[in-house]
Amino acid sequence: GFIDRFGPKPQDVELLLDRVIKRQPPSGPEEIEALVNLYDGEVAYVDEQIGRFLNELQRRSLFDPSLIMITADHGEAFFEHGYWQHSDTLYEEMIRVPLAVKWPAQTALQRVSAHASQLDLFPTILEAAGIPSPFAQGRSLTTYRKAEAEGSAARVVSETIWRSPERNHMKVAVRRG
Repeated sequence: GFIDRFGPKPQDVELLLDRVIKRQPPSGPEEIEALVNLYDGEVAYVDEQIGRFLNELQRRSLFDPSLIMITADHGEAFFEHGYWQHSDTLYEEMIRVPLAVKWPAQTALQRVSAHASQLDLFPTILEAAGIPSPFAQGRSLTTYRKAEAEGSAARVVSETIWRSPERNHMKVAVRRG
């Protein structure tokens, strides 16, 4: 399989994952590279499955009229700042996640560099469905369909909470612009 031809042997993967779980530093850059390669393989697999899903929507003539949102709940750390995984920090590699939105009847691609929050997804879905949202946190992303919305200075809050045997931990980051 993939691991046998392009990556570490299964027993080495187990040792690497054990090191990550125990939050031990890598023995060298080759360990980080091996884990990044495994992660990239997972991302490629998910990308392929999303492609299959989108192709099926097109085949059934459901793609054009649909609102489609693809995102992630967090990034992943590969010891860039001395951390593994995704639960202890709010560095860029953790909180900057992709958000792809395909609007109903959208015909052209548009890249928006403004920050958005996952809290914005629900109000966006409600607005696209024509449902009022007096209680939803966040803001609708439909404003980003207009070029002048580029560079909005909305505040985006990120947080992480985790437990250790000693105590509970929480970190919060606020970004504006």
